[in-house]
Amino acid sequence: MIRASIFPDFKGFTTLLIWGSNADMFDLDQNLRDLQSKKISTIDIDGGVGQKSLKIQMVDGQSISLLEETNSRRAWSVSLDKLADIIYFVEPLLQAPGGHQYFEIDSELADEIMIAVNEYPEDFC
Repeated sequence: MIRASIFPDFKGFTTLLIWGSNADMFDLDQNLRDLQSKKISTIDIDGGVGQKSLKIQMVDGQSISLLEETNSRRAWSVSLDKLADIIYFVEPLLQAPGGHQYFEIDSELADEIMIAVNEYPEDFC
């Protein structure tokens, strides 16, 4: 199961960490593609142990936002064009034995997003 949490000091940055197994990365990749093509409007992501759940949601047909589920604070918003770049970042993780991709974001809650495969246990927090 794909997990995500916001860490206030993760290697010196406030980081939105999304992590899971290769199967989770395949699910994330497919869900992002379905969101991009507007087949779905929301992706729910479980928070880590004791953390708030997150959701990626189509906002206006032209952009998506990642929100904290409980209070809808915006963690991240991007255009659908930028979403293609994010899918590009996920692709190398689909079959990787381990690793991560990260990129800077303009967000109220985090400085960067890090997507990691096979690096953190499901109950990491």
